[in-house]
Amino acid sequence: MHKSVLVAISLILFSIVLQAQNVYIPDTAFKDALLAKRAINLNSDDEIQLSEADSYSGGLDLSDRGIKYLTGIEEFTMCESIDCGSNLLTNLDFSGNLGLKDLECGLNQLSSINLTNNDSLRYLSCGSSGLSELDLSGNTMLTTLYCSKNELTSLDLSNNPLMDRLFCGYNSITSLEFPNNPILNLVECWNNFLTSLDISNNPELTILGCYYNSLTSLDLTNNINLYNLDCGSNQITSLDLTSIVSDNAQIRCDSNQLTSLNLSGGYSCRLVRSDTARCTAVTLHALDNPYLMCIQVDDSSWAADTSKCGVWLIGSTAHYSESCTVLALEDQLFQIHFLHRIPFFKSHFYKMGSSLRQGN
Repeated sequence: MHKSVLVAISLILFSIVLQAQNVYIPDTAFKDALLAKRAINLNSDDEIQLSEADSYSGGLDLSDRGIKYLTGIEEFTMCESIDCGSNLLTNLDFSGNLGLKDLECGLNQLSSINLTNNDSLRYLSCGSSGLSELDLSGNTMLTTLYCSKNELTSLDLSNNPLMDRLFCGYNSITSLEFPNNPILNLVECWNNFLTSLDISNNPELTILGCYYNSLTSLDLTNNINLYNLDCGSNQITSLDLTSIVSDNAQIRCDSNQLTSLNLSGGYSCRLVRSDTARCTAVTLHALDNPYLMCIQVDDSSWAADTSKCGVWLIGSTAHYSESCTVLALEDQLFQIHFLHRIPFFKSHFYKMGSSLRQGN
């Protein structure tokens, strides 16, 4: 009898030891995905051992499997990439995954995500997940961020100096600035509630999409590499594009409140240059700006010649001139009304005004 008790106790203890060597994974869908991966389940049994999880440094594709919990993921400390998108996850904690470099967790129902210790993280995609907060202060190596279609009201990238590409559209962000992101190349921040967008510290920026916001101004002075700009559907009143020198610029500033649009600039700005026999702006959309009367260029006849330029669309009240003067709103409204009624005067108005200003 005494011997039988000892045997039973030994078996229980042995079982406890074996269980202690296994990763605790309560979500069966998550566990099944891990067991099916031979590179992880090296002994092809029904459990994932701690040693198997700890030694695995590859990627985990857990997408679209109906997973509700990722308990156990913390044991994969050396795993470099995880895709857990399109699941039923509500909370994520990757603070134990120190080797993580690439993370895809979009299309979930997240209330929180912990990336505190992931200082090797380079790529993060967490769009369409219901996130209202996103703390990236510990992710100093992050270069690409997709966080569109969430519920974010703010976004702080001050600790992400290597940030190169940002997609944060369809949120509720009211203000964005990037003072510590000198190599930022692309920003897509459309469909927010932006009233302020500061890109003055981002000289490497080439693509900016900030349409459908509430911006009243946009300073592009330091963005000399910008070649694709879409700032349509805002409330911008003045836009100076003289810093843009790209040979293939695409400019969309339609549906604003523009009273001033400057495309001139000589050598530093070649949106319109008659001396090079080409227009460097392939696309210019400035429609639906009811108060825009005059667009300043280097050569008005060249700008108006559709055979020389690309797709240049401007409103019926606007035309090109080498010398535009911004008038008060009431004067602009008068001109719009008057020029519609007298077509001849419309074609000569600014030339006459220019002569009068010069005392001729």
